[in-house]
Amino acid sequence: MDGDWIFYSIQGRPGETDAATYLSNPLWKKLGAVRVGHTVTVDDDPWYLNAGPTAARVVLRDITERLGADAGHLRPA
Repeated sequence: MDGDWIFYSIQGRPGETDAATYLSNPLWKKLGAVRVGHTVTVDDDPWYLNAGPTAARVVLRDITERLGADAGHLRPA
């Protein structure tokens, strides 16, 4: 699996997680999206921990801000 974009979150305080280990891993660096700079750190609260229309709007906003016209069909009415 090698997506065009990767939206990911790091739960916890910076420096107190293992995120640097994963983000510096050679396998991570081989992913196509990583190689072309198509990675986005997102807020884990609306993306992974909450559900509902407000969180969904945040997720859609984040996606459309990054993908622009490519994600136009995702915009809420």
